[in-house]
Amino acid sequence: MVSPPHRQPGSVQALCCLALMALPSHQSAPTVVLPAGANARAWAGVGRETRAVDLGPELFKKQPWLQPGTPRADRRAVWRGWGTLVKKEAQGERSDPGTRAALCLFATKEGRWRDAWNHLERLGGHPAWSAAVLPALLPGVPFDAPKGQGGLPGILDDGVLLRPAPPPPLTPGTRYQTRESIVRGLRIGAATVDLRVTLDNSGIEVGLLHTSGAAVRVFVLLPEPEGLEIRVEYIDWMRQDERHGALELKLLPGEEERALFGRFKRRRLPLPASCGADLPRALAAGGLWFSWPGLDSPGEAAELEEELRTAAEAMAALLDVPGGLIGIHEPPPRPPWNATIAHLPREAAEARRLLSAIASRLEAWVLRD
Repeated sequence: MVSPPHRQPGSVQALCCLALMALPSHQSAPTVVLPAGANARAWAGVGRETRAVDLGPELFKKQPWLQPGTPRADRRAVWRGWGTLVKKEAQGERSDPGTRAALCLFATKEGRWRDAWNHLERLGGHPAWSAAVLPALLPGVPFDAPKGQGGLPGILDDGVLLRPAPPPPLTPGTRYQTRESIVRGLRIGAATVDLRVTLDNSGIEVGLLHTSGAAVRVFVLLPEPEGLEIRVEYIDWMRQDERHGALELKLLPGEEERALFGRFKRRRLPLPASCGADLPRALAAGGLWFSWPGLDSPGEAAELEEELRTAAEAMAALLDVPGGLIGIHEPPPRPPWNATIAHLPREAAEARRLLSAIASRLEAWVLRD
């Protein structure tokens, strides 16, 4: 058995674990606990009996590109829809909860966790919308999962895949402060389960505690904060030789909390800086262009090319500047030539990751969040 050095007996995490194991028996304990901060204050308006908005007619019918299981081929519609929503929210006299909910779910889908929590915070005055959206972040259920009350999902299938978000930041702009989110009373199959997500500067831990009912299987995909990737994973502190995506646990009645842990390393991908109050002169005058090596190899990944081109055009349109996709040896197609050019990696996952990070910065600047 290999135990990461920062998890020592008697540690704060161990005490938190014991506290979590003791709490479910108290009916007065809150079902969702967020770290003290803006999100916790916004969530305070959601009660145990709060009924969630039905996202089917209220959201997915209006924004079909957000439907669960949207194929990669439809990513052009996704980026166009995102740009339209951001512009609509920016131009409105007041924040629209449906728009914020859609932006929250899209950010969740892209793994832009800070943006997702920020949009959820803006839903603080709309408890029914908050209760509808939170389960996608905590415990991280599919968008079309059944809705329960008080911010919990309905009864989930045995073998459900959970993709919980890292806990929200305690203060704006912080990344790696130690913090924890808890959700109690999850119904999975014939079992009731508590889930805990703890983040610190070395990794992310997901704890699952079977509190009642029959044995159940759960799959968990550990999240990766921006700029970090999981180097190695542990199941109950047993190091896994390879990363296989979702980790499987069988939760049994009467057993102690099961723990999944992912140790971080910094991702070797340059991240964009945030804009100031005004756009940089080169960006405002020359536009925003994305260069991609795949354009220099005709026929390579045509589907990815169209997705990147649509995303580039959507981002430029959001800023009301010229823009698009160009090859790595190609200048912007119009003067002035001092435009801003973002160089995307050739590999699809890395190109999408950088594109998503740029979208995050642009969205925050346009919405002034």
